[in-house]
Amino acid sequence: MVGGAHGVSAVYLAGKLMRGVLVGVSPWDPVTLIDATLGLGLVTIGACYVPARRVLGIDPARSLREE
Repeated sequence: MVGGAHGVSAVYLAGKLMRGVLVGVSPWDPVTLIDATLGLGLVTIGACYVPARRVLGIDPARSLREE
């Protein structure tokens, strides 16, 4: 909830700053905001998935015995 509140305020402030740069899109266009959120979410999941899959292949007991 706190992250969402910060995100909404950041989008509002960034929209004001980028109003002159955006052409043909409103800074608060819901489709664009949802697409950006989903895109960043997919990148985050991918960045977490790859290391997690590598770690799942390691035997914890063997890992603790090795120096």
